[in-house]
Order: sequence, then structure tokens, then C-alpha cells
Amino acid sequence: MSRRQRPRRRYTLVDDLTREAAIEAVLARMEAGDSFTAATRAAAAQLDVAETTVRGWVTRSGRRPAAPNAMSPPSKPSWRRRRN
Repeated sequence: MSRRQRPRRRYTLVDDLTREAAIEAVLARMEAGDSFTAATRAAAAQLDVAETTVRGWVTRSGRRPAAPNAMSPPSKPSWRRRRN
């Protein structure tokens, strides 16, 4: 695709209060049971910003809850096991 065919990037300026409100909204939706992706997608659509932008805000805020660990890793990596 040539440069002329690519859509131009849009930049939406968001103030600090709006960004904080979006972070709070994502966290509230996650507590209500939505996935991180669904919550950030909804907030991004509301603000007309990129989904990755909202994901970055939440991640950098340090308030994103840890994902539940469905599979716990083995206590030792398999390549370190000794054979007798």
C-alpha cells in the first residue's frame, strides 16, 4: 500500500480529567466482569481514540488488576531437569 492510499492518522487531544475518567471506567467495567479488551474498546469508542491508547493509559496507571493465572508455571523449567 502506498502512502497515498493509507488513511491519515487522527489525533484526538484528551485532557487529564478525561483520561482519568476513562481509566476509572475501564477498571469499573473489569470489576463488573468485562475483559480488559472489551473494557478498553468501549472507552476508546466513547472518546474516539485508539484502543491501544486507552490500554496504555490503564497499564501505565499501575491500577490494572492482575489477570487470573489459569495455568501456573512449573516450579523449574523443563530444560533444567536432571536425568539420572
